[in-house]
Amino acid sequence: MAMTIERTIVLVEMRCGVCDISFAVPDYLQRECMETGRTWYCPNGHPRVYATTENARLRKESERLQAQLVHARDQRDAAERSNVALRGVVTKKSRELSRVSKGVCPCCNRSFANLRRHMAGQHPDYEPT
Repeated sequence: MAMTIERTIVLVEMRCGVCDISFAVPDYLQRECMETGRTWYCPNGHPRVYATTENARLRKESERLQAQLVHARDQRDAAERSNVALRGVVTKKSRELSRVSKGVCPCCNRSFANLRRHMAGQHPDYEPT
């Protein structure tokens, strides 16, 4: 009893970087060589190898993305600290303005009915920050 077996192989076209010959290898062989860095040979016997294996490339990409993530987190934390500090400054200035609006001198912390006249006479060089 005769049996017929069909097999389909996907070939990937390649070109030797030394002799410039075109040839084809099975896709699973090319994938394995890319992942492991294994050496293969062109039909004329020239050794060929992927300079960077797929695993190494993916590992490097993963490390780069991890570094970006750490940097982004650091930037976010710095922005949050800056925001907290600015809120403190705004609160302090708001309280100071509230006191000034009630007639309290920002320099000597005393109350005056006419704060503008007091500031012009006693603190002429005062520059509010």
